[in-house]
Amino acid sequence: MPNVRSPGVYSIAYSERNITNAEFAWCREIIYFGVADHIGKRLNQFDKTISGKKNSHGGADRARFKYQEYSKLIPRLYVAIAAIGKTPAQNSPDCWRRKGDARQFEYHCIAEYLEKYGQLPTFNNQNSPKFSQQILDF
Repeated sequence: MPNVRSPGVYSIAYSERNITNAEFAWCREIIYFGVADHIGKRLNQFDKTISGKKNSHGGADRARFKYQEYSKLIPRLYVAIAAIGKTPAQNSPDCWRRKGDARQFEYHCIAEYLEKYGQLPTFNNQNSPKFSQQILDF
C-alpha cells in the first residue's frame, strides 16, 4: 500500500461480500476509523491485537471480543487508507501539521458516519467490550 509511512486515517470494514479494490464508499460495514502518524505501524498493531499476539490497539481489542477466530475474521476485513501527504521530515513544522490534519480528518470521518447511520462505528464506541477485559469463569 502506498504511503503507509505517512500520517493519515484508515477505515476497516467487515464484509461478507468481497470489496477488494472497490473505491471507498460510506457503508454500515465500516467497523472502525483510526488515525496514525505512521499508518503501516498502526495497522500492524491492529493485526497483532486481533490475532492475539500482542494487545496494543484498543479498537482491535474490541473487535477481538466480538470476532475471536482470527482465521475466520481476516478474510472479511477490508482496509481503506487516506494518507495526509507524503512523509515529512520528523519534527519539522510540516510534520506536526500533517499529524494534526490526520487527527482532525479522523474525527470528521467518525462524525460523518454518525450522521449517516445514527451511531458510531462499532469499535470506535468506547462502551464496546474489550477482549482483554473479559472475566473468564473457571
